[in-house]
Amino acid sequence: MTHVAAVATAFMVAVTGCASCEAGGTDSDEAQPEMKVIAGGSDESRLPGAAPEIDVRDGDVVLGGQVDDTPTLWRVTDGEVDEIAVPAMEFIGDVALAPDGSVFALDSSGIWRITGSEARLEVGDREAQPPRAEAGDITAIAVDDEDRLLWTALLTEPPEEPMVFRHPIVVRRQQGGQVSTVAGIERSPSDLEQEELRERQENPPEGTQATEFAMIGVGPELGLAADSSGIYLMGIGYVLRVAPDGSLSRVLGGEERDLPDGPFTDEGAAGEVEIATNELSGISVDSGRLVVVDHAFENDNDDGGDFSWSGDFTSQQQRTVDQLMASGSGSEGGPEQYGSVALLVEEGRATTAAAHVRAAAVDGESLYLVGQLSRPDADRQEAILVRTQIPSWR
Repeated sequence: MTHVAAVATAFMVAVTGCASCEAGGTDSDEAQPEMKVIAGGSDESRLPGAAPEIDVRDGDVVLGGQVDDTPTLWRVTDGEVDEIAVPAMEFIGDVALAPDGSVFALDSSGIWRITGSEARLEVGDREAQPPRAEAGDITAIAVDDEDRLLWTALLTEPPEEPMVFRHPIVVRRQQGGQVSTVAGIERSPSDLEQEELRERQENPPEGTQATEFAMIGVGPELGLAADSSGIYLMGIGYVLRVAPDGSLSRVLGGEERDLPDGPFTDEGAAGEVEIATNELSGISVDSGRLVVVDHAFENDNDDGGDFSWSGDFTSQQQRTVDQLMASGSGSEGGPEQYGSVALLVEEGRATTAAAHVRAAAVDGESLYLVGQLSRPDADRQEAILVRTQIPSWR
């Protein structure tokens, strides 16, 4: 799940593919797997506005973003779209579905719970009134398989640490009204230099216990996801996992990566794959299958068009898709460029599943993608939600 609200048009899609490492995966001549439009892309089922945040739980989808200047959620269930304006929030920077059907959403005040059209502050950050997040700036949220709320906090005002770039990072978990720390410690070690701390947190030593390990910003506070396989923390160029036994390790990030020839053609070891993740990236996990939005190829050309989206689209949906393909990711990407890509990770292996995306989420055997498109000529934004089955690619 990702964070900062975007200002361009959003498209939601579900797909499959990968990028990077060594030859392998599906036949390089194979086209992008077929997609099915679930909502958007037509006058009867519109998803207007910028929607860069997504979470999915058992087929129930929530999108977060804005329409004009109003923070907005879209609930998509059985093809029905419910648009919910949330004017109480400053913006929507991350979303997570709660087991009771309500939605957790993040802004600079903290974590809000939205039920129907009602919004209330569930956990406040340091700028908010109680309940507070113990003097932290909340940067990402998630709900795990046991229906517990988790958040990443940057502790910006520890009295012993006035230096801006040594702010500790912790991951909190709320259960039954009680809050505990599941990763990080509340002060950075004074005997380690800043660069040494950063290098250690990008690749923690084997056997490291998450609750005994110091992490500082900028670090793995940019994204958060959780399921029965662990808690996943996204940093700039790497992803860490807190395993069920409490150990901390790097599961994604490396130094080498080639341009992919097509979806699922570049299978390689996840721990050796170079990625370019940042505050605009997203992360999602389900049943141990991880997807991350990566910007490594944002300005590279997809010369063969191997990542073009395809499916049984209506003519109106096809026009929308064609415009997205021509504009890269709809943000930084240009014509025929990859834009951002969805990197899929399973059992320690990684592959590029799709290009031209803004955000992504995985739900069982399905992959959902979000793309963005600006329409300055029409002065409007819109989205399209698509789902596809993840093929056997390993």
